[in-house]
Amino acid sequence: MILAPYTLAKRSPRALLALTQHCPPDQTITWREIDATDSRQYSRILVEAWAVPGDLVIVEHDVGIRAGVIEELQQCSQPWCGFPYPIGEQLLVCLGCTKFSAHLKASLPGLMSDAAGIGEEDGGGVPAGHWCRMDIRIAACLERLGHGRHRHEPPVDTSTPTRGQR
Repeated sequence: MILAPYTLAKRSPRALLALTQHCPPDQTITWREIDATDSRQYSRILVEAWAVPGDLVIVEHDVGIRAGVIEELQQCSQPWCGFPYPIGEQLLVCLGCTKFSAHLKASLPGLMSDAAGIGEEDGGGVPAGHWCRMDIRIAACLERLGHGRHRHEPPVDTSTPTRGQR
C-alpha cells in the first residue's frame, strides 16, 4: 500500500504531483484526506493501514519525491526505512517518506495501535493519537523492540515552508 495522507489546507500541489508522476505504474496510491480539526484522525488512518497486508509506504502531503524513491523503499530488505527530509535544522527520517515491511507489520500486529495509545507520558505534552507525535511514538515502540531506522539518501524535498504544521 502506498498511503498518501493529506489535509486540504496544507497539501502541496508540487508534492502531490511528484507522487503521482513517480509512483510505479503497477502501484495504486491510497489518498486519505485528514480533517485538520481532528488531531487524532491520522493515527486512526495509520492503525487501519497497518492492518492491510503487505508493505506500507507513506508519502505525506508536503514531501516531494523523485523518480525511484518508491521503488527503492519497496526493494529495501530492511523492515523499517525511509528518506530523510528537513525538519527544522535537521534531516530526519520520519513518517513523511517511509516504509514498513509486510513482515514487520505481520510480526507486530498491534504496534501501530500501541503507538497511537501512548499519551503525554512520553514527554511530548500531547494526548494519545495526536498527529504531531505519531512518528516519535512509533519510533519509540520499534526501537524498544530492537528495530532501527534504515536511512536512504539523498534526502527528499519538503515542498512547503510549513512542514510539521497543519
